[in-house]
Amino acid sequence: TLMDKEYIKNIISDIEAKRVKENAVPSYALMEDVKHAVADDLVNALREMCKDGTLEWHKTLNSVGFSVKGGVHE
Repeated sequence: TLMDKEYIKNIISDIEAKRVKENAVPSYALMEDVKHAVADDLVNALREMCKDGTLEWHKTLNSVGFSVKGGVHE
């Protein structure tokens, strides 16, 4: 599925507002800024889902993995 367009639009709008306030040039949102904001939201959502028991996390040698608690949902 596609990401929610309104969510992405809001992220870009927030980045633009911050850049305008800081008098940054260019004032538009750069791809790296958007990706960073989405990654931050993703990490926060994963943490919350692990905390509330929806997901389990697994530490690997080079990363962290996740599984749905109670089995795979189809």
